[in-house]
Amino acid sequence: MPPYRQQSARPPDNDRGEAGLQRLQLFATVAAPTTIATALLFYFGYVATYARYRYFNVELSALNLTTPEVLLHGVEAIFVPLAGLVGVFIAIYAATRTVRWLVSRRRLLLLLNVAGWVSLVAGACAIGRGLYGIVVPSASASEFPGTSAVALGAGPAVTAVGVWLIRAARNGRPPQPMKRMVYSILAVAAVLGLFWAVNSFAAAYGTGLAKTAAVRITTDVPKVVLLTKERLYTLPPGVVETVIEDKGVAEGDGAPERNFRYDNFHLLIEADGRLFLITAERSGRGGTLVVPFDDKVVLQFVPSG
Repeated sequence: MPPYRQQSARPPDNDRGEAGLQRLQLFATVAAPTTIATALLFYFGYVATYARYRYFNVELSALNLTTPEVLLHGVEAIFVPLAGLVGVFIAIYAATRTVRWLVSRRRLLLLLNVAGWVSLVAGACAIGRGLYGIVVPSASASEFPGTSAVALGAGPAVTAVGVWLIRAARNGRPPQPMKRMVYSILAVAAVLGLFWAVNSFAAAYGTGLAKTAAVRITTDVPKVVLLTKERLYTLPPGVVETVIEDKGVAEGDGAPERNFRYDNFHLLIEADGRLFLITAERSGRGGTLVVPFDDKVVLQFVPSG
C-alpha cells in the first residue's frame, strides 16, 4: 500500500491569480478616490492660503509650508461647498417626489407644465450668465464668489429638468429617464461648474480670513516685542525702535554692547525658520518684515488690545 500523501492546501495558479487581481482592484477602488480627494484638498488649500497671504503682499512660495498645513486649509475651504452640495441633493430628492405626486394628480398637470417652462427659461438664463462670466473675466472677478460657476454648472441641468417636466405634463404620466448621453453631458457641466465654484470660494475664503485679521489686528493677531542684536533697516510704518545699551563692556573693542528693541509688531506667521511681521498701519498692509528666527532674535509675546 503506497504511503499516504497529504494534499497541499495551496490553491491552483489560476485561483491565486484571480485572488491577486481582486486585491488589486480593491486597492484601486479605495486608493483612487483617496488620492483624488487629497489632491483636491491640496489644490483648494493652496488657493485659499495663497489668497490669504497675498492680501499682506506675501508670496506663498516664501512661506515654504508643508503639505499637511496646506491640506488643513483645504479642509476649511471645501467644507461649506460640500455642505451646500448635500443640500442640493436633498432638494433634488424632494423635487423628484413632488413631481411624481403632481403627476398622480391629473388636475395639477397645468401647474407642472408651468413649472417646466419656468425651469426651461431659468436654465437658459443661467447658461447665458455663466457664458458671460467666461467671456468677460472682469465680471466674474467682481461678482459674488461662484456666481458664474454655479450658473454654468446648474444651467444645463435646470434646462433639462424643464424639458423633463413639460414632457411629463403633456404625457400625463411620470417622466421617463433621460438618455445616458444627456446624463453624461449634464454631469460634465456640473463637475466643471462645481470645480470653478469651489475654486472661487476658496480664494474668497482666504481673502476673507486675511481681511478679518486685518480689521481685528490689534486684538486677534499676536502682538510681539522684537529684541535683536543687529539694527533692522527699512522698518514698516508704526514701528518704534529703542536702543538698549548694556552696562557691561563687550569683549574686543571696549564699546558697550548694543541691543535693539522694536515695538508695535504683530506676528503674521512663523514659517521655515523665519518671522513674518506686520503692523497695524493700513490694516496690516503697510509692509511685511521678514526676520530670521535665530539666536540673534528674541521674541516676546505681549497682551493685545
